[in-house]
Amino acid sequence: MIDQKIIKEKIKNLGADLYGFAPVDRFDKAPKGFHPTDIYDKCKTVIVFVKKIPKTTPYAFNSVIYSHVNKLVVNEVDKLSLKITRMFEDQNIGCVPVPTDEPYEY
Repeated sequence: MIDQKIIKEKIKNLGADLYGFAPVDRFDKAPKGFHPTDIYDKCKTVIVFVKKIPKTTPYAFNSVIYSHVNKLVVNEVDKLSLKITRMFEDQNIGCVPVPTDEPYEY
């Protein structure tokens, strides 16, 4: 088991702007298919994190700018998710990265 303070510091150093942890039982009322154990049956904790979009980007008069910047940030989030997953796997802890777009099946 890794100390939560160490994990938080590593996630911050990898580039997350905000982060937190949620015990898997917090999702007990999630609809079928949306519970963390529907993705990984050994899940005990969900790690959440964000990357900020530059503050004034949503105020640009051209929506293409926002769309482009959002796409770049979403890509950063996916890359960060992969780095965090590898960090846990290096400690022999199972971890499944969830994509930023649609983590569910239709």
